[in-house]
Amino acid sequence: MTGRETSPSNTDTLSGPVSLDASVLIELLSGTPLSKTITATIEDDTIIPYTSRIALTEAEYILCRKQGLDKARDRLEKLIQSRVIEIVEDDQLFLEAAKTKCARSIALGDCFTLALAEKIRGTALFTRQEDDLEVEMLRKPFSQKIHFLEPRPEINPDDPIFKNIERASKPGKKTKWSVDHDKALYHKP
Repeated sequence: MTGRETSPSNTDTLSGPVSLDASVLIELLSGTPLSKTITATIEDDTIIPYTSRIALTEAEYILCRKQGLDKARDRLEKLIQSRVIEIVEDDQLFLEAAKTKCARSIALGDCFTLALAEKIRGTALFTRQEDDLEVEMLRKPFSQKIHFLEPRPEINPDDPIFKNIERASKPGKKTKWSVDHDKALYHKP
C-alpha cells in the first residue's frame, strides 16, 4: 500500500501497529503538547507502538544536547523499562534499512523507521515532514504508510527542488537546486 497522511496533531486515522521515529520519541520524552495526542493513543490501545535501537539512540543524543546526558539517559531508561513501546532489532531490519538507504536519499534513522513499519505491517510515524523525505516521496512513493503529527508547511510548487526532483534527490554535495530550495523554504534572500 502506498500512503501519505498528513494530519496536524491528529491521530484519528492512526491505528494498529506504528513504527515510531526518533522525532516522535523526542516529543514523548520531552512531554511536549504534541506528545499528549500520541500518548493518549498509546494508553487507549489505539496504536501498538514499536521502535528501533537506532531511533532510541538518536532520541537520546538529541535530548542529551538539549537537557544534558544524565537527564536524557534517565528519561530513556524509564521509557525502556516501562515496556510501553516494543523495541525491535533483528538482522532483517538492518538489511531492509540498508536497502532503503542505498536506494533513497534520506536519513539513516528514517530508513530504520520505514523498515520497521514494513516489518510490522504498520505505519511509519514522524513528527514532521523533512525535506529529504518529501523529495523522496515525490520522486517515488514509499510502499509503507507514512503519517506525520504536524502538517508540512505550505509547499511552493515553484520551489526549484520540486522542479528538479531527479537531480535534487541524489546524495552528495549541495547543488544550485538545493541552495535555491533552502532560500524558498526558509525565506532566505
